[in-house]
Amino acid sequence: MNRNLAFLLVIVLLGTALRFYDIGAESLWTDEMLSVDHARQPSVGEVIEHVRAKEAAPPLHYVFLHYWVMAFGDSDVSVRVPSVIFSIASIILLYVIVKLFFSERTALIAAFLFTISMQQVLYAQEARLYSMFMFIALLATYGFIRAFVMSSPSHHVMYFIALTMVLYTNYLTIVLVVFYGLVLFWKNKEKKKWSLYTSLALLLSVPLVPFAFQQFVRANSGLEEVLLGFGMPQFIASLGLFVFALPSIAACALLILVIALKKQIKNVRLPSRFFVALVAFLCAVYAYLSVYPLSLFMIPLIRVPITNSYFLIRHSLFLAPLLYGYIAWKTDTLRKNYVILVLVMIVVTQMFALGVYYTTATKPDWKGAMASIGDGALVLLDRGGGSNHMLLQRYKTDANVVSLTQYSSRSDFYQIPDATVIEIVEHAPEFWLLLSKAQGTGNYYQKMLDVPFERKETEEFYGVKVFEYDNLKYPITS
Repeated sequence: MNRNLAFLLVIVLLGTALRFYDIGAESLWTDEMLSVDHARQPSVGEVIEHVRAKEAAPPLHYVFLHYWVMAFGDSDVSVRVPSVIFSIASIILLYVIVKLFFSERTALIAAFLFTISMQQVLYAQEARLYSMFMFIALLATYGFIRAFVMSSPSHHVMYFIALTMVLYTNYLTIVLVVFYGLVLFWKNKEKKKWSLYTSLALLLSVPLVPFAFQQFVRANSGLEEVLLGFGMPQFIASLGLFVFALPSIAACALLILVIALKKQIKNVRLPSRFFVALVAFLCAVYAYLSVYPLSLFMIPLIRVPITNSYFLIRHSLFLAPLLYGYIAWKTDTLRKNYVILVLVMIVVTQMFALGVYYTTATKPDWKGAMASIGDGALVLLDRGGGSNHMLLQRYKTDANVVSLTQYSSRSDFYQIPDATVIEIVEHAPEFWLLLSKAQGTGNYYQKMLDVPFERKETEEFYGVKVFEYDNLKYPITS
């Protein structure tokens, strides 16, 4: 084995260790539970219909997860392992892609940056589509480069198959298609052949049009009110689902600007010290965002730390390899002492961020909350909803769950009457109240139940509050 392959092997082993470490420690969160619910449908047809009704993405990832669950079960670790595998494969694929244009050392640096990225580790440990999307997008990009940038006809079919698959994985694939077109416009190569194979892939994806339209109408309904509730300004909230595509749209706009100014950009030389200072600044910002959210002029630009699954950049994470490739290339052009300094800063920052991620609760602790509840318990759940109800019953299979509130859509809120709640609990010697994301009611039910019943214990877990009540004030009389 030559030296470079040995380095790549070490990088892959490091990436494997980082991605498997503590993978089952935290509970599934809402989106992951939804993935598992899709995958557990009895047939592929039912998986697809379930995705149509409840997701905002194409069905390929969930069909794959359906077969995975059939083979390996649906434990927390099992359903997250496919994302780990796709992420590890992406490390190798990024190395191969970067090596097509740059030195072996640049390719190794890019693969290393991907490996230690806290956010790549985070989404590699999630039972969601992001790692699979990343891998297939890289595969399509490799096929695109070989087939149309390097004019290798033997890769045309590979590009066509990978592009079709990625179209059936995430709607943001359209951003990739735009990128490919812009690159060929810049390079002035193979436009006709690329257009042919891309058109064929898009033609095969026509069945997604009504599928996506139905999902969009459902998912976009009431979303503006939700975004306004998060503190977003009206002009951003009014974009609805397109808010999630803003980073990708911004990246496309940046590429268009680069192409428009390519002659001027060729003559620009970024001083080494400026690049090192820029990396230092970005590392400091990254470390800050690993712990704190970010608001600007009272506008919540980043609602939660980037170690949290709710961080919305996940929808555009597939563009991150562009950044890794650029940083690797620029770093490899520096003097040795600058190379060491840049890599040390990045490693220290990512190790800090990973430390925060591994040691801080980032998902609601349903496991801990359910462990505090008695067997066969009557549980009142505020903010019922499909996912929370399923999470509760996943970690407490014998619980008798009553959802106090429901959202039939983002804007349609239903709350059962107080008298009905009393009727439900008056024949139980004890019961529990769970609050999770109860934006519509806050502590209303806790205050209401505190009056006629005796609150025995209160426990607070990350994202879940548990109240235990004794039914001493409502004895049953014959």
